[in-house]
Amino acid sequence: EDIIPNCHPPTVLFNVAGMAMPTEFLSSDPSIFSRSMNVNYMGSVNATRVIAPHMKANGGGMVVFTSSAAGQVGVYGYSAYSPTKFALRGLAEVLHMELEPFNIRVQLVVPPNTDTPGFEKENQFKMEECRLMEDVAGLFHPDDIAKKMVKEALSPNPRFVVYFGLEGWMLSTLTCGMSSVHHLFDALCQVLLMGLLRFVSLCYLYSFRNIVTTCSAAKKKKEEEQNSSEQKEQKDEQPKEKKKEVVKEKKERGKKDK
Repeated sequence: EDIIPNCHPPTVLFNVAGMAMPTEFLSSDPSIFSRSMNVNYMGSVNATRVIAPHMKANGGGMVVFTSSAAGQVGVYGYSAYSPTKFALRGLAEVLHMELEPFNIRVQLVVPPNTDTPGFEKENQFKMEECRLMEDVAGLFHPDDIAKKMVKEALSPNPRFVVYFGLEGWMLSTLTCGMSSVHHLFDALCQVLLMGLLRFVSLCYLYSFRNIVTTCSAAKKKKEEEQNSSEQKEQKDEQPKEKKKEVVKEKKERGKKDK
């Protein structure tokens, strides 16, 4: 609020702040849920509440929300992250309607895995299930993501949902729901290809299910081997303990005899 009056009126807002901490729901730290919501969702809410009134006063602008492919479909290990990105979609759809009378456009960007320092840090905590599922989507360069975000935001006829790559197009088509559409190509794909793409998505889901099942079986086998090893060590220790007790008893008897 102190900076804006002394600057050129804002015309474009990119909400890009975010964090991801892969964790399995049952073993996660409860604080990660509120922290993720505060950064990923409330960070965008607060920034938009500050900037949007200035856009309204100056005749319009563009607000960009950065969601994620994990905000279009729930992914193993992202129980704290995915809901915050789903929430951004809901916010973007509401504001798309509310801000349109003021000539303020709203856009939702759903980038895939991007080779950033944050993603590198995220990989340090990632489970095997996550890694195997993400291999399907590949890894995008941050410059390519940024360039397309800027290009789409400045377009005279901007899309509501900005996607990347073939998988991104398929996922955005499948999850279009009641969201706005500004391009004839996107509208035709949503109407004509939904059945076919749903079949393709079922193949993906089948693959993901196999990954979870395989990893779960591997974990169970590892636990059984570890338990077996511990039990064997305990059995090996028992004779040693008995020998120590026998030696101790003999020494005590020898002392008594003396």
